[in-house]
Amino acid sequence: MSDRKSMSEIHFPDRQPKAEPPHNLSAEAAVLGAILFDNNAFQRTQEILRHDDFYTEAHQELYHALEARIMAGGVADGVTMREHFETTGNLSQIGGADYLAQLLDSAAFGPEIDDYARMIRHSAARRAIMEAGDFLRACAESPEESGQITHLLETTREKLQSVEDMRLRGSRWESAQASTQRTFAQMEHMVRHGKPGEVQGLKTGIPDLDQKLQGLVHSRLIIMGGRPGMGKSGAAANFATHVAMTPHGEQHAPGPDTHVVGFFSLEMSKEDYDRRTASSLAHKRKYGRVEYQDIGQGKLGQTQLAVLGQGGRLVPDTLFIDDTPFLSASDIAVRSRALKRSAGRLDLIVIDYLQIMNFNIGRNENLSAAIGRTTSALKQMAKELRVPVMALSQLSRQVEQRENKRPMISDLRESGSVEQDADQIIFPFRPEYYLNKEEPPHGAKGSKEEQRWIEWWSAATAAKGVMEFNIAKNRHGAEGRVLAHYDAGTDALVPHKDDLEIKEGMFA
Repeated sequence: MSDRKSMSEIHFPDRQPKAEPPHNLSAEAAVLGAILFDNNAFQRTQEILRHDDFYTEAHQELYHALEARIMAGGVADGVTMREHFETTGNLSQIGGADYLAQLLDSAAFGPEIDDYARMIRHSAARRAIMEAGDFLRACAESPEESGQITHLLETTREKLQSVEDMRLRGSRWESAQASTQRTFAQMEHMVRHGKPGEVQGLKTGIPDLDQKLQGLVHSRLIIMGGRPGMGKSGAAANFATHVAMTPHGEQHAPGPDTHVVGFFSLEMSKEDYDRRTASSLAHKRKYGRVEYQDIGQGKLGQTQLAVLGQGGRLVPDTLFIDDTPFLSASDIAVRSRALKRSAGRLDLIVIDYLQIMNFNIGRNENLSAAIGRTTSALKQMAKELRVPVMALSQLSRQVEQRENKRPMISDLRESGSVEQDADQIIFPFRPEYYLNKEEPPHGAKGSKEEQRWIEWWSAATAAKGVMEFNIAKNRHGAEGRVLAHYDAGTDALVPHKDDLEIKEGMFA
């Protein structure tokens, strides 16, 4: 006799009541709040999400409305969304104006937006799989449908394929043809609406340098290296101030009218930075010349104080300084995202300087690997935030041992990793600094010593106020040398002028 039990003898557990489908309302609120706060967040989600990926109808309706308004070129924030749903009579269905405010408080920022968007998509995919399974079971149990096996399998494949398509949303693949068409559309826009010779990125205030670099372009890591006394901090401060004083020209864009700059001054205090900036702006605007070192030495009179006051009033309110020392790349990224959130936009990040950052060196990690990890993180931050990141760097003391003091890429400390990650490498260089240290004896009249002194004096006179920008690497353009005029006493940096009697090649 067979030991097999009959179907009536087998105990089947009762089918559990259907649980609520997978969803994550917190992630949905974080994404919706992020887009309401900053419409640029939509760019991070539009390739990942569709409105029907959201679980509740209210969230579906809100995302759909946000998408429609942003794609039409409008601003989609709490005010415009409230007006939209009041007009359609659906404000109460999405939770009312109070719920829009709650979403803003729940907003995610930075990479969190991508993570939450993928959570939403993952939950939607699981729901779709469950729906496909329910459909297949219902059809299999139906006498009318059970005979149509081929049809059932085909329909099931289609449903599962839609889940696979959902999973692949946000892929970075793009056809070369589509990419080329988009790039040429941008180029056509620049030709039609731009000015002849207009640069692509942010302007530094030195037109010849902008032409070489195409300005400071988003997503690029720019390394500016120099020995002490070469003016790299002063040049970076001038660039930052000029960018922050320049209107961004984007109509209906959220945030302030001028570019927002975050300057991480890891070495210099905010007070020292403020003195230099006021001194520089006062000199550049020709209010007067007051050396910033005199400010801290109590050498100011009422006239000098008035001059600095005029310069200080020019400092833009969209230039933000963080003088916290020993920050890591992660710290800088977190603070940069916070600045973008509070200011409404972020256009440039400057770090002064690389070697005094916190590298969080591991037990078995050397300095070269740690710096490489840091520059790689800075490059990733530039791409994530879509801003140019300028990191200043010290150079090796080997420069001082050479007769020709002009820097080379090999002079960058741990140069291999820095060179690899950098899109552009710039070396500011002041011939005047070294010439002033090398004055020879005057010697008797008519002597060889006097002739050497005359040659030195001629070179030192021509070098006075000259700053060279030697572009040693330019992944997106030409290398070469650009001249500017720099006053080391006030940190004022201005374009090269013919009346300064600076000639290209004079210091070659």
